[in-house]
Amino acid sequence: MERNDALEIAKLLINGERANQYGDAVASMERIANLWAAYLGIELETKDAAAMMCLLKISRIASGKKADNWIDLIGYGAIGAETEGEDWEQDGD
Repeated sequence: MERNDALEIAKLLINGERANQYGDAVASMERIANLWAAYLGIELETKDAAAMMCLLKISRIASGKKADNWIDLIGYGAIGAETEGEDWEQDGD
């Protein structure tokens, strides 16, 4: 699979099929962060939930070969970027 294909599939999923199944992605990450925070007894931000979902996908990538995990990682990364709001800076890394 080429990188643009992976980006396009992730875009279609997070803006289409998955959005229809689970609702607004940022609202979902906020809900997840609140649930995890309550369970762990700590404070978490919405971006923390997105980052930890990325880590889950990285763990799955490490344990086997499945393109779907890479697609999901891209999607969670895009959702995480959205949680930063309008005031984020591109640092070039």
